[in-house]
Amino acid sequence: MDKEKNTAVQARYPHMVRGILLALAGGTCWGFSATCAELLTGAAGFALPVNWLISIRLVIASAILLGICLSTSANRRNLAGALRSRRTMAVLVAYAILGMLLTQVSYLTTISYTNAGTGTLLEYLGAALVMLVCCIQARRLPRFREILGLVLALVAVYLVATKGQPGVLAIPLVGLIWGLISALSQMFYTVLPEGPTQRWGSVVVNTLGMVIAAVGGIVVLQPWHYQVELTWDMAFPMVCLIVVGTVVAFLLFLQGVAEAGAMRAGLVASVEPISAMAFSALWLGTPVTPADLAGLVLIIIMLFLVAQKDQADQ
Repeated sequence: MDKEKNTAVQARYPHMVRGILLALAGGTCWGFSATCAELLTGAAGFALPVNWLISIRLVIASAILLGICLSTSANRRNLAGALRSRRTMAVLVAYAILGMLLTQVSYLTTISYTNAGTGTLLEYLGAALVMLVCCIQARRLPRFREILGLVLALVAVYLVATKGQPGVLAIPLVGLIWGLISALSQMFYTVLPEGPTQRWGSVVVNTLGMVIAAVGGIVVLQPWHYQVELTWDMAFPMVCLIVVGTVVAFLLFLQGVAEAGAMRAGLVASVEPISAMAFSALWLGTPVTPADLAGLVLIIIMLFLVAQKDQADQ
């Protein structure tokens, strides 16, 4: 029975190992871009205005994704179809604002007040919120492993916020608040596009979402109000943040999903907080405490717990 099951899996995903490696590369790129964001926005780095950087990132990334989307006839057809569907566009507007734009604002703001590792760990709490939403949609109570995952997520927040010292908030309160908002926005980012993605494809949905988020970001964030003096030292981290952390990571992860399956690729891509913490420590010298490492382990365990599917869900 197990042999037949393995054969079926191999037939469905003939390039599973390559897919896992691609998803791993995508998650690593996301983690590296978080460290670039820390360098660009942090007080110890270039201290660029977060709102200005988000606007630039969204505009450039949306232009690149739109070019990629228009390069194939299938995506062009799906793009035209999505634009004609009022229901799809209503969902995508909500996805772009509550998911993409709010995620960008909250995530980069959290990093600017804390660091790449802390910001990424807090964002990944969104997986626990996604689990709760799935339970509500299925009209059922959380299972034991899901409750355990939620408890581990709460303990991880405590460890990251206090560094293991009871009664002491070791990170700025505003950074913790923005981190929790980033977890909420990550939930919207995951849940809202599910229907449109199944109908039109992830490339089309993410391209339209990015374009709408870019327009909304310009209107809301008004980047022209900021006086920014760019230097050549900023070029490398900005390119990595905008291109590597947005477009390259996204394409690597999508190909990983296609070749290894969504669950495997999603779990492997959870290397993002590990890589963010490692790059931040090795490149920028950001201190990593035992509480940070413990919180990281708990988040990874939580991801595995809430990502599992029971037979009733399959």
